[in-house]
Amino acid sequence: NSRGIEDLVVEAQRLAASGVRELILVAQDLTAYGVDIPGRPPLHELVERLAQIDGLAWIRLMYAYPRNIKMPLLELMRDHPKVLPYLDMPIQHIHGAMLKRMNRATVPEKIRSILTRLKDQVPGLTMRTTFIVGYPGETEAEFQALYDFVQDMEFQRVGVFRYSQEEGTPAATLPDQIPEKIKAERQAAIMELQAGIHRRHNEALVGQTI
Repeated sequence: NSRGIEDLVVEAQRLAASGVRELILVAQDLTAYGVDIPGRPPLHELVERLAQIDGLAWIRLMYAYPRNIKMPLLELMRDHPKVLPYLDMPIQHIHGAMLKRMNRATVPEKIRSILTRLKDQVPGLTMRTTFIVGYPGETEAEFQALYDFVQDMEFQRVGVFRYSQEEGTPAATLPDQIPEKIKAERQAAIMELQAGIHRRHNEALVGQTI
C-alpha cells in the first residue's frame, strides 16, 4: 500500500506491454490505499489512472473493507468498462458481539448499509466474501445470525473458514474455545446454504453472453 500512484501506473504499463490483460489490485486492506503516502491519494484515483492504460481490459478489486469504500470508487465500478463490477469484501461475521470480539473496526449496521449502497449503486455487482465460524465464544445464536445473514444477502461467492487456534495470538487464550466438531458443522451448514444460492445465481446466467 505504500507505493504512490505514479510508480504503480508505470508498473502496470510494463505489465500491459508484456501482454497482461487483467490487473488485480489486492492488499490486506485495499480501500486503505494512500493513508501512508504523502497527500493521501485515494484508491479511486489510482483505479482511474490504471483504467487509462492501453492494453488492459479488466481491473478487479480484492479485499476491500466496508469502512473505507467511497462513492467515486462505486461510480468507477458502475460506469467504467474496464473496472469490473466485482468486489471481494472479507466481512468475517455479522453479529455485533462477534465483530467486537474479533477486534473488527465496524458494526453490523455499517456492513448492511454499505452492502445496500453497493447493490443500489452498482447494478450487476458480483460480491465475494469470507466468514469465520467457531471463533472463541461464538454462541448458537451468534452463528444463527451469520447463517441468516448469508441467506438474506445472497452473495454470489462465499468462503467459510473454521477458526484455527494459533499459539501467540490474542484469540488463542480467549475462554470458550469451540470444539472442532462444532466448527466443522457450522462451516458445512453455511456452505450447503451457499451452494443453493450459488446454483440460483448460475441458473440466472443461462442464455446470456458473458
